[in-house]
Amino acid sequence: KLPSFYLVNLDLEHRIPFGRSAIDTLRLDVVNVFDQSYVLNDGTGVGVGAPKFGRRRGIFSGISWTF
Repeated sequence: KLPSFYLVNLDLEHRIPFGRSAIDTLRLDVVNVFDQSYVLNDGTGVGVGAPKFGRRRGIFSGISWTF
């Protein structure tokens, strides 16, 4: 049995209208805000051999246009 864990993710999005039909969207995502270490697999079992851990903190951004 593995210990329980929780993740906190944040997403910010801001829409900026340009003219009559174009919309620009700015986006910022933060995954695993508190950089919590967690185990996905403890390495036991047939053919496994090593524990696997979850993803560390990640910061992603993006820009999109709609016409």
